[in-house]
Amino acid sequence: MKKLLLTGLVLVSAITAFAQAPQIERIHPQDTKIGGILPIQRIHTSQGDFVTSKRAETLSGQYNFVTSYGETQMIGEASTYVRWLTEDTNALTVYTDGTTGRGYIHTMGSVFDPKDSSYQITGQPTLTRFNPYTVDTIRWVQFYVRNADSMQTIKFRDSVMQDTVMVARFDTMNVEIVDTLYVQYFNFQGLGFAGVTGGLNLFGYPNPTTYKASTLLNTSALATDTILFRTGDGDSVDRFAGSLYSRLTGVIPPNFRSLSTNAAQVNANVVGFSLVFKNMLKPNLNDTFMNWSEPTHRSNINGYGVRAHYWENVAVVSETPYRYNNTFWTPSVLRNGVRTSNGWQSYYPTSIYTTSTMLGYWIDITTENASIEALKNGVADLKVFPNPSNQGQNVVVNFELNDNAAVAVEVMDINGRVVASQNHDFMNRGINEVQISTLSLAPGMYVVNVNSTVGKQTAKFIVR
Repeated sequence: MKKLLLTGLVLVSAITAFAQAPQIERIHPQDTKIGGILPIQRIHTSQGDFVTSKRAETLSGQYNFVTSYGETQMIGEASTYVRWLTEDTNALTVYTDGTTGRGYIHTMGSVFDPKDSSYQITGQPTLTRFNPYTVDTIRWVQFYVRNADSMQTIKFRDSVMQDTVMVARFDTMNVEIVDTLYVQYFNFQGLGFAGVTGGLNLFGYPNPTTYKASTLLNTSALATDTILFRTGDGDSVDRFAGSLYSRLTGVIPPNFRSLSTNAAQVNANVVGFSLVFKNMLKPNLNDTFMNWSEPTHRSNINGYGVRAHYWENVAVVSETPYRYNNTFWTPSVLRNGVRTSNGWQSYYPTSIYTTSTMLGYWIDITTENASIEALKNGVADLKVFPNPSNQGQNVVVNFELNDNAAVAVEVMDINGRVVASQNHDFMNRGINEVQISTLSLAPGMYVVNVNSTVGKQTAKFIVR
């Protein structure tokens, strides 16, 4: 990142001055060049890693705060850029305009609160504190830049006697570089909640008193997952095309669930997660992990970034404890757990800026509470008519949604091939219908699938 809002002591003092002089986080245009998702995705599980071209997810409910918040507040889609994570501020990004930026974000993460009414716009139920849930999957877009595959090390071989003196002998060898991503998971018991500007800007973050500066990790986490990046993970940056490409990765520990919501606290079912990247090969001063100015130049160390979203001149200010959805990070000024005069230690909410930054991620949850069982069955009364229909005749697909939702309708033949499809970004709660032409369909049996953000249903029909 070329330059962020503030550095050094200015960053610390900005907290007290926020109410009087809010400022904008400046983002280098080079970091906004983001490409599409690769067709091959790496999925990390507790049983090991595997590669799949089909996204692994549950259908119980998918929440994305960036989309929901933007549409709810009518402020439009957020812009995107790459937030590079590095534990060592010696690492540089070199941009095409000749400027350089020193990475200074070490930890990045978010808290998730399904009680936020902003989710209603994208068809997700707004839960209450009496709705306990289990987190099934979390996915985020990641960028892993592989510049170096091996490093030279010296290994002790043996000791031999030379002229009455025992001399140690060593072997020089190359070893594969294995970089590490740590993902930590938190429930209410491991999170802290606070506010600035007179308590009007509420946010959550991991408990700062249990943050360990030596490891950048937090002992209050439910679990810490270790994801290893090896040679086979390759580059996710195309320097020659000048664009970035992404992969998705995620893992969930079995006990990642909200706290018992019989508790009196309204934020008792808030959860969170954080990302920490550590290079196996430490950067020397002014080593680069991204060099945009010379696409043919091979940089020195490996880098890791995530896709972040931002709104210029818009502050994600929460004034109610029912809206704990925010992103946090650890900048270099707090790298060693330094406590400021305001009580800050280690974590810094991105919502204090007038330009708000959010980590883009998708979270799937399952709730065991029967009062919102519709979360699993949000599509009802699916009918296709006329059935049977004559070839060339339009068929009407009729269904009911339990809430506003994005809907995809697809028709498959008996061999499982998709022969017709429609996508609708927004459909209203209640009865809806779409028309499908059978002009290109051969006589036979077909299956229509209605997939939505609130559930799915399947029906059969015949073309004569």
